[in-house]
Amino acid sequence: MTHSDSSENLDFVIEVLTSIEELKYDEIRRAYCGFVKENSSLSFDEIHQKMEKFGFDTFDNDAQKKYIVFKILNTGAYRDIKHYLATPERRMDDKPTSSIYIVDIGYKYEPDSECKNPLFKNILTIAYLFKNLESIADHKGADGVDPFVLFISKDNLKISSQYDSEILNLSLDNINLFINQFVLSETHQEDKILAVKNSLQEAFSDKNISLTEFIKRFDHFFKILKNNFQLYMDKFSFEDFKHKIEDEKREYLLKINKIFSDMQNQLLTLPIASVIAASQMSEVNNFGDGIKNIALLLGVYIFAYMIKIFATNQEDSLEAIRSEIQVKKNEIFIKDNSDYKSEYLNICQIGLDRVDTIADKIFSVLKLTRYVVSLVTIVFIFRFFI
Repeated sequence: MTHSDSSENLDFVIEVLTSIEELKYDEIRRAYCGFVKENSSLSFDEIHQKMEKFGFDTFDNDAQKKYIVFKILNTGAYRDIKHYLATPERRMDDKPTSSIYIVDIGYKYEPDSECKNPLFKNILTIAYLFKNLESIADHKGADGVDPFVLFISKDNLKISSQYDSEILNLSLDNINLFINQFVLSETHQEDKILAVKNSLQEAFSDKNISLTEFIKRFDHFFKILKNNFQLYMDKFSFEDFKHKIEDEKREYLLKINKIFSDMQNQLLTLPIASVIAASQMSEVNNFGDGIKNIALLLGVYIFAYMIKIFATNQEDSLEAIRSEIQVKKNEIFIKDNSDYKSEYLNICQIGLDRVDTIADKIFSVLKLTRYVVSLVTIVFIFRFFI
């Protein structure tokens, strides 16, 4: 049956189907049957006349009972989703150019409008997926009328375009993400296509599957793909990163060792100065001896205070180095799929451990300073009063 205006015909089909009371599909007649509703926008006569106008078969209509027998073949209307998916041409059409009506869910698809129905939207998504798989497959063909794609490897993977309507209830959000990131993206395109093919072989042990099996395990495949590609890219990005981190390791250790070297100089100076000060203190027999001892004690106090300031500055320097290393450690840690992760975290940990060691030594210096000052003070008291 041909129709001069398919859109107008489909609108008429929808109007008729919504005007029939207790609408039923007769498998024998392959037509919808029922009585015209009393409050219908179209009367039986109007429906009958329009059916004749558009070329529909009116032979089985019963005017006396207001009974309509209405065939929807080649009108753009389909009984249900399974009816629509029956042919590969419709199943694999990701951008239908004519209006479509699915009777059992009451949904009309318009080519120029966004698809609102989640089931029909998933039909278009799966068709779009298969179209993109065809674009990267090593071979594509057909089993009879059903297309398939073939990915050639040690064990060839064949994916048939057939699928069950049950998978339309699944969440297919990752499919568009996969297509945009790994098929259509021009960045590292060859590497991404290779990663897709390798991940397909890894994700599917059965090498002859339908789209049903593919969609059910798609999220599993996509996770493998993302991990594999990240590992692949890390092998390149981490080569540069490796040299950078090792240079920074040397730089950090040099800074830390310089801080320790400076502290060692202070450690040598403090006991020598304290011993000299204590040995120069004499028994107080006159005013001059008292002034000398007080001057020596003040000198030790001032020197100890300067050491404390120096140590505090060194602690601040260590804390700055610790923060730099921690930032780098966090940067490495987020690369959770990298083969080099443990190696580089080790490098950072070496730096942090070294910082902790020097921080402990600075604490010991401050502790020693307090002991030395206390000792010189005791000597001063003994010399002054005893």
